[in-house]
Amino acid sequence: MPIPIDADHINICKPSDRNSLIYTSIRHRLRKLAPAACSSDPSGRGEFADDNLDEPSPGDRRDLMSKMVAAGREHQYDFANDSQSKFARPFLRTGLKTSISTVYKNLLADIEQRFQNLIFHPLICSGADEATVAAAIQTEIVDPLSQKYASDNATAKTIMNALYFLTERCHIRWDKP
Repeated sequence: MPIPIDADHINICKPSDRNSLIYTSIRHRLRKLAPAACSSDPSGRGEFADDNLDEPSPGDRRDLMSKMVAAGREHQYDFANDSQSKFARPFLRTGLKTSISTVYKNLLADIEQRFQNLIFHPLICSGADEATVAAAIQTEIVDPLSQKYASDNATAKTIMNALYFLTERCHIRWDKP
């Protein structure tokens, strides 16, 4: 999906860091194009081990409540905390041993990529209101991914639970940097 970027050739060719829109988009695309490369690593972690969406990010280490308050969404904290817990329990229970963990990780990667490219950078960083962000989450993340993962029994609720799981694990932020 082409995304317009306000950058020159140098900035596009050499992203500033691993959290930049360009880097995350390219990383996600490479993961889809080269799944064999991920499984050929003898360590078993794959060439894209830095993704580790199941582990807390070393970046923004605020707790979930602090993140929700900073984004003006403190009224959603109870829902967000309950949702991320509902996603975390079966995800962490399956660990890395089953094929379902691959589905979970692919789902998390899709959510993170869509959130960064379609919600965070264009809307949240631009100061969009909560209703606009909520509508975009529904149309750009929840609806398409619940369709994509329907054969794996992922519902709209699963997608939202995973979104808050990524927030808790510091891979997604809801407030402007």
